[in-house]
Order: sequence, then structure tokens, then C-alpha cells
Amino acid sequence: KVKEWHFAPLQRSVYISPFDCGEKFENLLVMLNLDAYVHIMVAERISPRLERHFYSYFKLDRLEQKNN
Repeated sequence: KVKEWHFAPLQRSVYISPFDCGEKFENLLVMLNLDAYVHIMVAERISPRLERHFYSYFKLDRLEQKNN
């Protein structure tokens, strides 16, 4: 289901999203009674290699993302 919500697998059972959806996602987890099983982390910086993969996977424009 997380892939339908535009999350990508980073590692086994670790998913990433380029969108600022933490609060809405937390509310959804509470509604689905999954909040005890899911943890949310917000990263401000990532490694250059992961950043390249991240932008490529989600087909994002780096300049657009840095300006937002």
C-alpha cells in the first residue's frame, strides 16, 4: 500500500517519500491502528549518492526541490 502513496523502498521495511506528509501520514496510521508499528523520521540531509537515487526514482527536478 505504501507504494500507492508514493513511497519508495530504501531498505527492507524502510520507505522514503519526497513529500512533506508526516503529520497526515501519522493521522492515517492512528485511524488504521498502525501507529504502534510504524515510526516516522524526517531527514534534513542525505548523502549525495542517495540524493541522486532519490531524485532519479521520483523523477524530481533538483532545482525545484531546493527552492521549495
